[in-house]
Amino acid sequence: MASDELDEEIAKLEKEDLNLRAKMESAVQGFLAGARPAFPDWFRKTVEEAVVRNTAQTEKLGRDQLKQLKAELQQLVDSVPNIVEAELNHDSVWVHRQEIPQGKSEFELVYEYTVSGRLQPKRPDRAVKSALAKVVNLLSKYGYAKRDESYLTNTFEWAPAMHAPIGTYAGLLKNLHEIVSKLRQARERKASGAAKRLWDTI
Repeated sequence: MASDELDEEIAKLEKEDLNLRAKMESAVQGFLAGARPAFPDWFRKTVEEAVVRNTAQTEKLGRDQLKQLKAELQQLVDSVPNIVEAELNHDSVWVHRQEIPQGKSEFELVYEYTVSGRLQPKRPDRAVKSALAKVVNLLSKYGYAKRDESYLTNTFEWAPAMHAPIGTYAGLLKNLHEIVSKLRQARERKASGAAKRLWDTI
């Protein structure tokens, strides 16, 4: 392939790469929008259930400390937008914001964003659980849970508005992996051609 044709192919692939990443970013924003309303109810429900279930600890705390717990819970609820931004919108959660790893297969990448049986998509679910752990920490502070009681975060059910964007994201990631692979190959061919032309001039 002539150098000009190769440049055109690379430019076309780069444009497709950018377009796919923009669509994936839109899917991420949809996921975040779906997550924000789902967190406050779970925060409140989890704390209330702990207070009602563990009557001995509730009696031990008394009205004043329970009032303080409730106030701190409300602070957590009010800070949900910031929690979602810090935990779920982090670049490490979303592979399209990074250089696609060369050694990873399409299956390995897409699997991290795919529902598997009753398991949620691995990479975003880690971020979700990290956000939910703030409630576990609060319960631990008041003697209702141990900090390692991560089973509590498993009681959170993803809202449908979280699932749909992740499904879209996984589908787009398949396409992105293919485009990135083609782009790498085209750039390698261009570099090889330039090396050969340099050699031939010596």
